[in-house]
Amino acid sequence: MNMLHAMPKIKFGERYTIYSTSQRGTVEKHAELKGADLIGIKIKAPFAIPDEIYILPMETVLATKGTGVVTSVPSDSPDDYATFMELLFWLVKVDADC
Repeated sequence: MNMLHAMPKIKFGERYTIYSTSQRGTVEKHAELKGADLIGIKIKAPFAIPDEIYILPMETVLATKGTGVVTSVPSDSPDDYATFMELLFWLVKVDADC
């Protein structure tokens, strides 16, 4: 077997910076919110079934990393499952008119 074809196409240890500049100009700030203000809001999730979901609280998500909003997959993540079970236990009700 020729091992040459099994090697990756990139060299380990090399660094590349990939970026692009916006062709439309600068980003305009529309609002400033606290993460707690987003809890209970219905958002569109075009690749999910159903296509509208709610933002729910999760204590293990750090607001200092990224947006602080992440997807939750209780079937695949122990943290997500524990949060889901806690929400069920406390019967968190979300206002459908948000």
